[in-house]
Amino acid sequence: MAPKTKAPEQNTNLSNRDFADLIIKKTNDEKEGAILRLSDGVIGTEATEFISTQAPSLDLAIGKPGIPVGKVTSIVGEEKSGKSTLCQHLIAECQEQGGMAYLLDSEAAFDTGRASSIGVKLDELNMMGSETIEEAFTDLRATLDSIIEVNPPFVSLIIFDSVSSLPTEAETKKDADESAGVGTHARAISRGFRGIPKKLAKARCALVLVSQDRAAITMYGNKKTYIGEGSIKYQTILKIRVQDSGKIFSPDKKETDPIGIKSHFKCELNKTASPYREAMVDNYFIGGFDSVQSEFDVLCKLGHIEKAGAWYKYNGSSFHASDWKEKREEWPELLELVKSGKPNQN
Repeated sequence: MAPKTKAPEQNTNLSNRDFADLIIKKTNDEKEGAILRLSDGVIGTEATEFISTQAPSLDLAIGKPGIPVGKVTSIVGEEKSGKSTLCQHLIAECQEQGGMAYLLDSEAAFDTGRASSIGVKLDELNMMGSETIEEAFTDLRATLDSIIEVNPPFVSLIIFDSVSSLPTEAETKKDADESAGVGTHARAISRGFRGIPKKLAKARCALVLVSQDRAAITMYGNKKTYIGEGSIKYQTILKIRVQDSGKIFSPDKKETDPIGIKSHFKCELNKTASPYREAMVDNYFIGGFDSVQSEFDVLCKLGHIEKAGAWYKYNGSSFHASDWKEKREEWPELLELVKSGKPNQN
């Protein structure tokens, strides 16, 4: 039987902090940057920059001033519910902040006229030409590497609209009526995501993945799913589900056709604030989100504007909801309350 080795004597003269400093120093001598203290400013731990959705009620539901930069945001929902409109508002806001936006329009459905009415600067929008999921993630990785190398003083935004319509390389080599195998999209997305989250943080870039709902073939549980759900959900910091909650018609009744829809948003996953918050936003076919009405909804929800029957009250003054656009000019302090998102404490 081999003799037992004597354990080294413990040094009890050092504090826990001193021990930690010594361990970190010895480890980093072997490999630089192997261990870093959180207080040293570790990149990618927490989102500190955001891109507004340009809908204050949706920003309030997210719990932050918009979607997080350096993270992955997933937008899912049925067709014609407002997913692409939300993406166009994010592009317009990113450009307004002086940032750079990239769009992969895999559906070839980008409406330049509507995007321009929302505020997108078409001459500054960069289009990506990837044709498969594998190619999309290869191009994404190359773009992030270039951003990190150039190190621009602004944030960036990359949108895949949509992941569901991108085929895999295996599918492009098959006939249209042949299957390339179960789970090919999920495996391709899972492989493509490796190493992406750290690069997003270093590049100060927000990644938005858009997906359409599909009917799940199951008798139990959730009846809806989307392509690559199992892979995307583990990389996502914020997941927003979008639904069409009704049509908007002209108030003067002159137009019989709808002029917009009411888009319902629900934050089903949120690692930056409290999840499961919801927002309803008026989404017009020309102009997109009604940010002015959204401000009014936020002020009512926070209790700064009180509802009294058919009237609304603020600072001793009563007005109808239809007069809000005029009244907001008289009370500029209300816009600061919208940005702060603080409820009325009185």
